[in-house]
Amino acid sequence: MVYLRVSDKEALWRISGRSDAREDETLQALRKRIGLFHQVTEPVVEYYRSQKKLIEVNGEKPIKEVYGKIINRLKIR
Repeated sequence: MVYLRVSDKEALWRISGRSDAREDETLQALRKRIGLFHQVTEPVVEYYRSQKKLIEVNGEKPIKEVYGKIINRLKIR
């Protein structure tokens, strides 16, 4: 599993800054979505981490750097 780790602040900024943002995506709704993400996803991330099947990458780095780390960790090339 590849997990792109992004802070809540960064996720909120990215979601709210999208050009295709919906009208119902209020700050409160976005925070609720991020909270739900943590509630549902963190147990899955922990499971894969415990199985040593997790590739965790800092998703706040530049795209080329993130891509390179993923490719490197997957040993593709």
